[in-house]
Amino acid sequence: AVVSTQSTGVLAIVVGYLLAKLLIYSEPRKLHDKQLLVALAIGFSFVYVGTFRLLNIDEVLGVFVGALIYALVIEGPRNENRTQLQETVDLLFSSVAFVFFGLVIPWDKWHSTIGAGRGFFMAFGILFMKRLPFVMAFKPILKPQIRSNIDALFCGWFGPMGVTALLYASYAVLQTGDEKAWHVVSFIVFVSVIAFGTTDTAFTKLYGKLSPNKQKQTELQQKKEER
Repeated sequence: AVVSTQSTGVLAIVVGYLLAKLLIYSEPRKLHDKQLLVALAIGFSFVYVGTFRLLNIDEVLGVFVGALIYALVIEGPRNENRTQLQETVDLLFSSVAFVFFGLVIPWDKWHSTIGAGRGFFMAFGILFMKRLPFVMAFKPILKPQIRSNIDALFCGWFGPMGVTALLYASYAVLQTGDEKAWHVVSFIVFVSVIAFGTTDTAFTKLYGKLSPNKQKQTELQQKKEER
């Protein structure tokens, strides 16, 4: 298991680094366009998943590590193309995955497996305790990204569970034959989507108004106008 994990990490780092360098080389020379960026992201995902599946090592970990290295190397002059790329890939994969998830939601199994009382406390515990307390506790060492309590609350709240959780739940069912893992995880993902989806716009607007960085920008703008 250790060797497989090390192999996943090394291969993911190498491929992610090479792809980032290739894009950095081609961008100023205008060797690609928006369509190629989308194709690169899609091919990136399939190459990782297919290669790691053939090597019988963790493809989810590989994709995560490779994308992380890719983002770190290419960090710098972000442009509109990369923003559109992220939105396109998210729409292409995540939205389709959640459509299928909606079709196979085990509504009848949630009540028999989890129950209303346990489901409420389980959802409450995961949504509020999975991320928020740790971001608040480690706020002093997360600077300069997390500068205030408002930043910590905003970042700590938004930690949705999604496609990867469903993937691991399906894998657990295949390995054990026990569908309880799917019932529990699908319920948590459902609650997560509802909770974060309904608070996304409202909390973002509220954060924009209360953020110290926004207030400082407003004060600077007022001073400039006074001058």
